Amino acid sequence: MYKNGILRTLRLEKRLSKEELCEIFNKEYKLKINKNMISKWESGQIVPTGIYLSAYARYFNISSGYISSLIENSTLNEKNLEESTDEINIVKRLREEQGLSQEQLAELTGYKTRKRIEEIEEGISIIPESRISKFVKILKTTKEILVKDNSESKGKISEKSFLKPDIILETGRELYFDVINLNKIALHYYENEEEKIIELTQEQLNEFNKSMGIINILFDSPYITKADKFSLKREALKCYVKTLMSSSLVRE
Repeated sequence: MYKNGILRTLRLEKRLSKEELCEIFNKEYKLKINKNMISKWESGQIVPTGIYLSAYARYFNISSGYISSLIENSTLNEKNLEESTDEINIVKRLREEQGLSQEQLAELTGYKTRKRIEEIEEGISIIPESRISKFVKILKTTKEILVKDNSESKGKISEKSFLKPDIILETGRELYFDVINLNKIALHYYENEEEKIIELTQEQLNEFNKSMGIINILFDSPYITKADKFSLKREALKCYVKTLMSSSLVRE
């Protein structure tokens, strides 16, 4: 089975969620792609072909043949990949053994979203010391196993290129987008290894969407693609959130 790591890497390098990539593909290339399809392509359950592979090639400006070769060549190091991820994915394996989804594990361990569980399972974050006992109880394992996994994961976290934050405030706080759509904008950051959630109020959301309406009019040109407008909206959102945070107007 193909790992398709290249597809996930391409998406993460542009800091896009699966939903955002679906929106771009569907609007820009007139496709009917959903989040589930993206997940299956990235996990290797199926391989994108035809118009879907072409969409990846066109949007990321890479030839479809080159993407195909990267997908196929990813199997050459499959054994080494499995060995290196055995310990990183201990939480995922234990979770699946208990028949729990990421959402369920997040709720049981006190997280508001599954984002932190995803990061722990991918080896780009560790279990906070204050929550290890909860994970031990729910995953029916031992503290020694999780502590050992935490210790060995710390050395690998800095190697992940996709850990770059979406926003860095003047205070040094790093913010990461969770949700970006017309009805909700949410971010998270870490403080003392604890995840903190930030969500724009409806009033703030309305103000931002109103501003974007004006920007879209100014850039209403056949020479500017929808993808470019999407990138513009993201950059405008970063500036907007920075302004709100500096004014202490965003509630945690």
